[in-house]
Amino acid sequence: MIFMKNIKEMTEALKTNKDSIFKAQAHLEASLPERERNRSCRNRNTHGGWTVPGIAAYTQAVKKAGLPWDSFWSGSNPTPSTQYPQAVYNFLNDFNKEA
Repeated sequence: MIFMKNIKEMTEALKTNKDSIFKAQAHLEASLPERERNRSCRNRNTHGGWTVPGIAAYTQAVKKAGLPWDSFWSGSNPTPSTQYPQAVYNFLNDFNKEA
């Protein structure tokens, strides 16, 4: 079960751990097949190694921390979903599980 911390706490944790998050993302992307790794954002296809979790607090924290993100047009116009690196999502899940 995830116990959500506030957006400010998540934003600061993302900024503080930015280098290790990017290192984890690079490792994740390197493990993907070339076709997957080089995929770009198009309808119904995220970047290789990126995710669209649909958790508004995570999305706000990512944007406020200045980490990479992109709009993902899922076909439900006019509002795009937000996608960002899988390592960011993994970090936020782990961070929110801490007591």
